Amino acid sequence: MINIDNKKIKQLAAMMKQEGVVEFELKEGEHFIRIKRESSNINMPPIQAAPAQPVSISSGSERKVEVAEETKEGPASGNQHVVSPIVGTFYRAPSPKADPYVKVGDKVQKGQVLCILEAMKLMNELEAEYPCEIVKILVNNAQPVEYAEPLFEVKPL
Repeated sequence: MINIDNKKIKQLAAMMKQEGVVEFELKEGEHFIRIKRESSNINMPPIQAAPAQPVSISSGSERKVEVAEETKEGPASGNQHVVSPIVGTFYRAPSPKADPYVKVGDKVQKGQVLCILEAMKLMNELEAEYPCEIVKILVNNAQPVEYAEPLFEVKPL
């Protein structure tokens, strides 16, 4: 049997929160301990605005990924894309019967929630990185999205 006391469990939970770890599992023979942290905003990398040409996007761990594919239609002159920082499912509203977070024409402030991205049954709120106006919503509700896929076309304010 795994021998672990409450103090060690609390230390593990604190470390998980600090490092952005969602789930931790320790196996010893047939026995195991799983600690899972539920949160709506798990250490997501910041929203990146993607210009029409390829650009390097850096995640929170300073790992660089080259975005080589351009969207079929780039943003209009002066506009930018808000892209998905994770692979997941795009939701426009907090629940099926609720109003969407944003609509075309809305002016949003920095930190305002734009949508929810569900990944592995965790609901992650995607917030605006800067004040902007929503020009286009580029994906449908409940649609799967890929990392760096454009979700919104916005006009910076």
